[in-house]
Amino acid sequence: LRVNGVLTHLSLHSIDGHAAWANSEALRRVPKLPKSDPQGGRIVRDPETGEPTGVFTDTAMRLFAARVPRPSRNESLSALRLALARLSRHGLTAIHDPGIGLEEVPLLKELIDEGAFPLRSYAMVLANGNELGERLATPSTPKIRDYKGRLSVQAVKFFVDGALGSRGAAMLQNYSDAPLERGQLRVREEDFKKAAKEWAGAGWQLAAHAIGDRANRLVLDAYEAACESGGSGSGAPDLRLRIEHFQVVNASDLPRVRQPGERHGGGSACILASMQPTHATSDMAFAEERLGRERLRGAYAWQSVLDTGAAALPFGSDWPTVGVVPPLLGIYAAVTREDLRGQPEGGWLAQQCVSRAQALRGYTADAAFAAFKEASLGQIADGFLADFVAFDRDILDEQSVPDRDIWQSAVLATYSGGEPAWQHACWRRRGDGGDRGRGGGGGQSGLAALRACVEGERARSPPLESTLERLQRLSAAHGD
Repeated sequence: LRVNGVLTHLSLHSIDGHAAWANSEALRRVPKLPKSDPQGGRIVRDPETGEPTGVFTDTAMRLFAARVPRPSRNESLSALRLALARLSRHGLTAIHDPGIGLEEVPLLKELIDEGAFPLRSYAMVLANGNELGERLATPSTPKIRDYKGRLSVQAVKFFVDGALGSRGAAMLQNYSDAPLERGQLRVREEDFKKAAKEWAGAGWQLAAHAIGDRANRLVLDAYEAACESGGSGSGAPDLRLRIEHFQVVNASDLPRVRQPGERHGGGSACILASMQPTHATSDMAFAEERLGRERLRGAYAWQSVLDTGAAALPFGSDWPTVGVVPPLLGIYAAVTREDLRGQPEGGWLAQQCVSRAQALRGYTADAAFAAFKEASLGQIADGFLADFVAFDRDILDEQSVPDRDIWQSAVLATYSGGEPAWQHACWRRRGDGGDRGRGGGGGQSGLAALRACVEGERARSPPLESTLERLQRLSAAHGD
């Protein structure tokens, strides 16, 4: 790549954070690469010459991460403001942020102090996986219980394996479409088991990224040991140790996610699966070819997790990596297991679909439970914080809102602590009295006017695109 005639070094990261590409000039500036792959990563090499192609996965990205310029403080704050605005617009009142460097905490506090943080964040500090140079935490890192009602930092994030797309997910058997590969663990088994006990003993909630069935088995083994060592005569402690993704699981391991705590009858757990519905609809195009039909029995298995009697099944988006922001897209995926065109009709592995009520619970009450916030968040009820969202239709009403329309529901307003964090233009006009002359004063006629206003705005907006469609459109616009 040349810019103004000068050879320029360049590196690009995949959207899921598990792979990167560096051009030849960037490779030239990196110290001599090792002959073998690092633990938990891969240097992709030309099969004929053995030379690096420039593609690195997972921990191998660290080999040149130190040379990638970090964003400035102002750039980071600007990006954070843009992200927060987008989250509120899509109806999020609280997020779980699984994987921040310690350097990000002051930025979050700064916006909270300014009154410019319109939601609540349950953040998880990184213990490993610092491919982008983040500052890592240790068990002695001070926790933040509840900073001004907006920020909690009492959980830690581990990366145990890579991603399915780059075949970095650690599998018990080789990939069906790559018979010589089975992914890799990003941490040694004995190291992770020791770390799980140490962090749990220091009072931290653990959240471990695990995609492949080998990685999920390791996490279950480590968590069960932590539960047993931290329990009392009445049972396991209420640690709520999270497995982030729990994506491809050996069918024999699925029941192990139901690990009750000491107060299980009143709502507690030692192990939780934390899953992302849109992973199924984004991966269904290649998952069977990659895994084979048999391994799909325990893949993206939301209903199977519920059938074990798990205390909760929190849902999320995995944004800004492979997921999408709007929770409505996740609810739609959880209920239908179809893409936005309604394919495949009837849903992919449809036996794993969940009810609308369960999908909504996954994004509200169960998510609050996974963050130890079930007494104040996740419900609209007396004594709870006034965080809520107004939609233009009742997504739980199957008679008036067919499945295909769930994701097309519009967020009219997002409230945090009883104050508006974001309002649709049509909602604001209604509040100002702009629609009253057309029956916008309230009741069904007011809702009908709101819907008409929203549909008019939507007709003037560009259609929702997938990442692939967006890339194809941009490529065509540039003549590529």
